[in-house]
Amino acid sequence: MNVTSFGRPLGSFPLFKFKDGEGGYLLILSRVDVSDVGNKTEAFYTPFFKIETRDGMETWSFHLAGAELILFFTQRGIQHHVQRNQAPEE
Repeated sequence: MNVTSFGRPLGSFPLFKFKDGEGGYLLILSRVDVSDVGNKTEAFYTPFFKIETRDGMETWSFHLAGAELILFFTQRGIQHHVQRNQAPEE
């Protein structure tokens, strides 16, 4: 996706990325912020699948259409949690 402001190119961002450096996989472009000062752009991606490891526990998150499935892997077993996405308030 090419971002322009008054015909001047500000940046080019892919619509999909395989992974990021923070444990996210199969990312889709969710929004692009454009700053009025200096015409800087910043892209934000939402991962379909994310892995986090900390405190001796591994967490896998799956972002589905209306909910998020979270799996916790510990030495004692596997736990799960389903969190519904909230609709934005207007």
